[in-house]
Amino acid sequence: MSEKKINDGFSINQILSKANDENERSISVDAPDFEVLREKAAEATAENADEASVLGSEGFADGADKSEEEQLIDEYSGKEKLDPRSNTQRLRDMLAAKLNDDSELAEYYHGTKTIAKSKKVEEIYSIINSDKLPEQMSEQAVPEPAPVRKEIKPVEPDEARFSDADELPKKDNFVQEKLFSFGDTAQFEVPTKADEHGKATFDDDYEELSAKIISGELTIEKEEVDSQLTLGVDGYEQEEQPMEDTKDINLRIIFDMMDKNEEIPEEMKKLESGKIGSDMEASSKVRRKKTKRAVKESGQEESFEYTSREQNSTIYTMLARAVKLSRLKLIAVALLAIGIFYLETATYGEASRSVFLRPGRYGALYILVDLQLLFFIAMIMLVSIKNGFKAISQFKLTTDSVLALAITVPSLFCVVCLIFNPTYQELRLYNLMGAAAAVASSLIKYLQCKKDRYCFKIVASNREKFAAEVLGSEAGEAGEFYKYLVEDSVLYTVKRTDFVSGFFKRVNKRPESEDILNLLMPFILILSVALFGVCFLLGNGVFESYIYATMLFCTACPLTAFFMISLPTVAANIVGKKKVSAFIGTAVAEEYADASVLSFADTEVFPAHLVNITSIKTYGNNPVDEVMTKLGMLFDYLEGPLKTVISNMVDRIPKPANVRLIDASADGLYIIMDGKDYYLGKRSYMRHNRLEAPVDETDEVYAKNVGSVMYMAINDAVVAKIYVKYSINPEFDDLLAAMYRADICVGIKTLDPNINNELLAKGIKFKKCPIAILKAGTPESMNGKCEAIDTGIVTNDSLHTFLKMFIVCDKARHATKSNGIVNIASIILAVFTVAFLSITGAALSFGSATMLLFQLLWLIPVFAISFLL
Repeated sequence: MSEKKINDGFSINQILSKANDENERSISVDAPDFEVLREKAAEATAENADEASVLGSEGFADGADKSEEEQLIDEYSGKEKLDPRSNTQRLRDMLAAKLNDDSELAEYYHGTKTIAKSKKVEEIYSIINSDKLPEQMSEQAVPEPAPVRKEIKPVEPDEARFSDADELPKKDNFVQEKLFSFGDTAQFEVPTKADEHGKATFDDDYEELSAKIISGELTIEKEEVDSQLTLGVDGYEQEEQPMEDTKDINLRIIFDMMDKNEEIPEEMKKLESGKIGSDMEASSKVRRKKTKRAVKESGQEESFEYTSREQNSTIYTMLARAVKLSRLKLIAVALLAIGIFYLETATYGEASRSVFLRPGRYGALYILVDLQLLFFIAMIMLVSIKNGFKAISQFKLTTDSVLALAITVPSLFCVVCLIFNPTYQELRLYNLMGAAAAVASSLIKYLQCKKDRYCFKIVASNREKFAAEVLGSEAGEAGEFYKYLVEDSVLYTVKRTDFVSGFFKRVNKRPESEDILNLLMPFILILSVALFGVCFLLGNGVFESYIYATMLFCTACPLTAFFMISLPTVAANIVGKKKVSAFIGTAVAEEYADASVLSFADTEVFPAHLVNITSIKTYGNNPVDEVMTKLGMLFDYLEGPLKTVISNMVDRIPKPANVRLIDASADGLYIIMDGKDYYLGKRSYMRHNRLEAPVDETDEVYAKNVGSVMYMAINDAVVAKIYVKYSINPEFDDLLAAMYRADICVGIKTLDPNINNELLAKGIKFKKCPIAILKAGTPESMNGKCEAIDTGIVTNDSLHTFLKMFIVCDKARHATKSNGIVNIASIILAVFTVAFLSITGAALSFGSATMLLFQLLWLIPVFAISFLL
């Protein structure tokens, strides 16, 4: 066959293009059946060349009745898609058919003809022989041509390309492991229709129930006891419920889970032990008692507390009832005390009195009547007496302990007299001192109840309150005043709040000042016993020595102890009532005794009505109204006196969308507002931020006269210069002097760049009190507002009023100390007086009325000190 025939019939370019087209079609269309093609290729080898050419024409031969595209479409239509990996084998089958038809092509295939070799043909042969991609062939040498074969057979499929599914690599299957073994997962079966047999449906059951009610099978009855509707079934009695499991009842009894109205079954009581119910109940009671005792000893008893405004009505009603009850107690005790006073002022042989109401022949009846009146007083004050003995057992004496001892000692004296010498003509009873102690106790409790009711009205008010909040050691106040602080120093700052917590905790708190009673009352008892021994050694009888010892105790038992601590707090609340302020609890004065630093906002020192903007200069294309609006927006965020001043100058100040304080230095502020940088401060701060600040000749003179020159810059340019005049609050110097007397350092919190220690020093006159300007980190920390504060001093008025109340609280603390000194002095003087009269034998001529007068004299300085705050 000629060269021309080869190029016309089956050219190399045609082989490449068809091979490429065949690969693309095999991916997108269904591939032919390989078995059919191999059978056809085998038949083409045995038949004549015309039949072989016809078979070949089905693949790629030219000159057939149908075009090549039509033959391919017919061949591929309706076939399953073939794996793209088998395309090479198909080409081999087609090539074998062509080799049988064209011997010259076979020579090219077997490599025997090397004339006019084509690189593309060699690449195709190499790919077919090696079953590799062109990229892989480029890395290897072209294989040597195989020897010429006489008989050409179809190329068998490459078994290496076709493998069993079992031999192919598979993805590993991993078994899920458990961190903790909780057993197998429960499998829930989906309920079938058979399982749903008997399930209630609304419509059907409702119809059946309605039919039973209509027919009378079910009746609706109304019980008279609880007015509940009940369903009853005619002809049927309610089945008796089975008895609860014995083990379950035992467990419920052991853990004290039985209801109060629930009875132990008879079957349980009839058991062999016969003690299950009773023993269990007894043991549970013992456990409850032990638990209560442990709670009381640990001091962790839960108490009622004010936690929500919803309690306002209930608590106020409770406090008002306490006021009424304490008033009734005071009146009753006072009347009984008058009766005792009448009895104990009687003398032997007094004709104006009945013989039953004076010492002498019917002395036993006289003693019993007097003791009966004291007993009635003790019943009225029983709660206080119980609390007094409880405090004695814990060695934490209170005024209730003084009351308990003041009633017990003269009562024992009456019993001794009734047993050993009831008809003693010179008999003197001392129950009047116990009655006087009861009157003093009921009086101070009445005043305390009124005080607590008023304090709660202030606390429960809806108005915004000022209160003191404790600061930590990391606060700026601690660093500023560190050289004035000691180990027990407490730092406070004034904040606003809507709710004051811990009201009843403070009301019920025992003042630490009452610890002095732990020394005074045992001291009086010991001296009384000592006087008994001295008098007995001096030759007096036992009964007479006992009278002297009783006189010493009743005379020295101080009535001032009842007013020593509570009365200054009551007086402080009387002062605070005029200023809508309150001092909560009895221990409030000593609570703030360790206050060393008190910080508050700058508006107290520089009120808004004493601050003026005298002049404004603008630079660049910045109108004055726009500058003032921006300045008002900034100080509305920073607060301080300039906030009110600018708001009075500008009609409407809009709220910024986004504002944040970045830096607060001693001479300036850096703020970001609505995406722009704002700088406020003195010229030094502007120069520090590399901003040119213009200076006028009059600026220095203005700054020396309690004024300040403030610059305002936006981004990188100064836009205005503001001249501000500051004046000190004229009442601040007196407040500063009071703070100094209370040993309190004063911190002024501000974010105003114009207010500094230099400006403050020019305005104040009192220089002794430690005072400093504190640059607050944020506006919230300067004049922040808390949701709730646990505080003892509250005011609904103003910051200035609160600072005054803080001073009043310190005065109350000093009054308490002074009252304590008076209390000690009264005891010492009473001891020496009674001891001297007892030794000289003149004590028996003095009765209880004289002793009461002695105690009343000491109440005068106590009341004077307490109310002169």
